[in-house]
Amino acid sequence: MAETKHSYLAVIDYEQVAVKLSALASSLKPQGRVYYFVVNALCRLLFHRKHPKNSYKHYFFSKVGDYFIGNHGPNDSKEKELYDNVVKYFKGAGHARSLAYNQYIPNLTTIWSEVVQIDFGFHGYEVIYADVPQQTKNFSNDSGIFAMKNLELWELNVYLMDKFLEADIGHLRIKYVNDMIFNEYNSSDDGRSKVMKYDAELPMVEVHPQRWNSYQEQQPV
Repeated sequence: MAETKHSYLAVIDYEQVAVKLSALASSLKPQGRVYYFVVNALCRLLFHRKHPKNSYKHYFFSKVGDYFIGNHGPNDSKEKELYDNVVKYFKGAGHARSLAYNQYIPNLTTIWSEVVQIDFGFHGYEVIYADVPQQTKNFSNDSGIFAMKNLELWELNVYLMDKFLEADIGHLRIKYVNDMIFNEYNSSDDGRSKVMKYDAELPMVEVHPQRWNSYQEQQPV
């Protein structure tokens, strides 16, 4: 799929968040390593499908993580560029839905101490991270698919370990190819039509209905 004459054609375009055919194919083929901009595109699609004011979730592009972990080396201009992007993303997120909710815990402890006046030991609480499905196989490139599916399914009070298994990853790769190309938010009509026209040339895009329906029926509710 990645080696066709249409390799550099943008098959995904969500408001200037674009992915070329070659990158999508390389990321979502069996054992393909997922490019960060494919994850970014999924974040944009999730944003369109359910706005933060309704989903109560924010999705930040990978440049935010690059800045926080110092993934810019000694290049000051690169650090400044990443910083500017972080500011832009957080301002945009705050406009979509207030980021002030990170004050919930401090507000709770303040009100508790003023009203209840019993030391409940809030200062000793630790941050606990939820269990999520993860890659267990060595020498596998499936971690990106795990990240994408965990991003998609993350909700409060939802136990993600019940939602999908490592054995589902191959089917999820097929699902993401189809789901990310064929949706109402993808403005790349040319890319979408090329994929449909050359499905014989692009075997990874083929979906066997019986196999996919069987997979969906097996998923936990």
